[in-house]
Amino acid sequence: MTKIFPTRPGAAPARVIAVASGMGGVGKSFISTNLALALGSSSHRVCLIDADPEASESPEPWGQASDFSFQDYVYAGHNLDEVLAEGPVDVGHIRAVHDIADFVHLEPLRQARVMAGLQEMEACFDYLILDIAGHIDDAQIQFLLAAPFTIITLTPEPASVSSAFSLLRLLKRFYYDRPVFVVINRSSSVRLDHEIFKEFKRSAKKYLWLDVGYLGSIPIVPALAETKRNDMPLLLHEPDSSASRCLFGIADRLHSRLENEADNDARFSDFLQKQMGETKFPGDPGVGQGTVEPASGPAGPRDDRKDSGATDEQIALATASRYARILGP
Repeated sequence: MTKIFPTRPGAAPARVIAVASGMGGVGKSFISTNLALALGSSSHRVCLIDADPEASESPEPWGQASDFSFQDYVYAGHNLDEVLAEGPVDVGHIRAVHDIADFVHLEPLRQARVMAGLQEMEACFDYLILDIAGHIDDAQIQFLLAAPFTIITLTPEPASVSSAFSLLRLLKRFYYDRPVFVVINRSSSVRLDHEIFKEFKRSAKKYLWLDVGYLGSIPIVPALAETKRNDMPLLLHEPDSSASRCLFGIADRLHSRLENEADNDARFSDFLQKQMGETKFPGDPGVGQGTVEPASGPAGPRDDRKDSGATDEQIALATASRYARILGP
């Protein structure tokens, strides 16, 4: 791989995909890393971007680390190719981009620097994969709102499914209405996966007016434990395993779905420019410290609790009951 890829004149901007979960420990980073490699294996230019503030302490996903992070690009004047860690099959990796989420609070000079970096990445890559922190706070929400596409990662466990649904409810408060895809990790039964997704989709449609698509599931295989011990992505360690084949299939389905999406020209950087005129700062009247008020959205469905007459507790109980019937005790 060469640093940084030349721009692609006339090409559409990079498709930005945020990979998130409602809780930690469900394999979100595992899916982000291997999805980037799977897309790269199909001759797509891909950059894996760590949006987790704690990611700078994590091992490089393929062992070749850059000496610098995105913060060095923003604050120390390093070039973008200096902060890009080279990986296999035309996949790069950039650490510590969480300053982007706090974009509206940066000094104008830093904002210009962030915008220049994002626009350069959008022009050079086909895909930008955002590995969102497992703990969703105000900063991480900004990544999810800015990304044109989102993948929700969950496992076939009640806590994971309920947390993923809660994340969607949080996004809906910000008038989120863009494509959402689901990947089920640590699968033990394809039939169960389909039942879980069917119920998840039905609940999202009924209560949140959000439509979600299914990309597939990834089974538990012995190679997963080995790759975790060696800090080696599964697709590099065991490319022929059943889980690897599922990941390649997920990447192919994702690419096919996005080819038909109307928002293919949506830019991650455009959201930040728009937010400059819409986002209120902490300390402004009506805005609590440490929070960002949602931008006013278009007229749409009212809050589900008002329309249905249900309280938060009733909705949570009904949702948990449905999941319990599917998942068992």
